Amino acid sequence: PSVSNHSGTYTTGYDSMARPSTLVDNSNNAWASNVAYGPSNEPLSLNNETRTYNSRLQLTSVVVTVGGVAQFSQVYMYPTNGTNNGKAIQQNDVVSGTIYVAYTYLPELISLYQKEEQDAEAALEKWKICIQKRNDGFKACEEKYPEHGKKWDDCLKAVLEQYDICRGIKAPKPSAPSAPGSKF
Repeated sequence: PSVSNHSGTYTTGYDSMARPSTLVDNSNNAWASNVAYGPSNEPLSLNNETRTYNSRLQLTSVVVTVGGVAQFSQVYMYPTNGTNNGKAIQQNDVVSGTIYVAYTYLPELISLYQKEEQDAEAALEKWKICIQKRNDGFKACEEKYPEHGKKWDDCLKAVLEQYDICRGIKAPKPSAPSAPGSKF
């Protein structure tokens, strides 16, 4: 089917299961291509974007590559200690190194460091350094395994395990994580 508006005509193509797979304008410019779906109809790819999911079909990563280089790469983490209520506890921007932490998670981590450091600023700074090292690990995984797959997953898991313990203090698992919101 085609749809026309003031700027042109757009035609949508569908795959064998009647899912949208292409979008082309009247000048034959492809607006959507390389579309793939998983067994539960979850979107796996669109143009240069690739998505991965965990066994609960929760989004775990979104990567956009141009010329083989990741321009956008987000990793989403969920609790693994039986409290997974569907809300991500952490989001990492692998390209910029920015980490977004769930509201309830960050104060617990800071308080752990405050037990070791009397100064809250010093405690927060130590935590930021630890997280930066973990981000560096994520970037290394991205560079080493840009195609994402089992080796990439294993690399990310190893980084998470290594930096879940920062300076010998085990990070607490949140009892009721909320949506990501605090930016560090």
